[in-house]
Amino acid sequence: MDYVINPNTLKTLRNRRLWTQMALQAESGVDRKTIMRIEGDKPYRVRANTAKELAAALDVSIETLTKELPDSEKVGESQIFIDLDRALKDNDQNSSRKIVEYLACKLAYALDCWQVELDDGWISRLCNAENPTPELTPQWQPYFDDTEPHNDAFAIFLKELRRDREKASRDAKFKSGVILPASTNYFLCGDLPHDLKEAFLKLPIRVNGKIDAYRVRAYFRKMSGVPSENLQLVLVPNIEEEMWAVVPYSEG
Repeated sequence: MDYVINPNTLKTLRNRRLWTQMALQAESGVDRKTIMRIEGDKPYRVRANTAKELAAALDVSIETLTKELPDSEKVGESQIFIDLDRALKDNDQNSSRKIVEYLACKLAYALDCWQVELDDGWISRLCNAENPTPELTPQWQPYFDDTEPHNDAFAIFLKELRRDREKASRDAKFKSGVILPASTNYFLCGDLPHDLKEAFLKLPIRVNGKIDAYRVRAYFRKMSGVPSENLQLVLVPNIEEEMWAVVPYSEG
């Protein structure tokens, strides 16, 4: 029995796995020229054995290959989600953990760039859900409430940081006018001078009462370049870690 495989369906299922035609050939054993003909403009009949090999490689039925996919399935998941589903199905904890850790890092970076976070309780809503639904999916909320009157605290912090960096520069015997920058880790791990520490702790950088490194970095980036009483915090390019300095504000 011969089959006419839907070209769009084959191409979508192949792209969903991020496979080239050569990759599908390697996985299925079907010659690339045959795959090219199937995905071509004209209907192309294949033998039952060829259809079976393609279906097995793509983990679908032959019937699925012969029909147009529903619109909801035409934008397929990327390979990493397919791998995660497979690892969960196979109870492969090691692979599942690696994939989740990778996705968590990507999510954390994206949230950090957008300066948003997931609302409280989203994990508890999702942990027992087999599939996300509009009622269960996370809601976004801003890191910082822009209506919070923290500008005064920020201005005090800039003054204390400027004073601290000037003293550090003098102690390092730098030339006049050079201000030694401070790394983000300086605020998180360093033994800050009393006045600077007090000013730092008044910034909106806590989560559940504790200083949160993620929040500190996001807050500094949010306030980078924002003038406060003729001073501004600026990011100093550094390949190893984030470095910050306080410089006079200039509209130019």
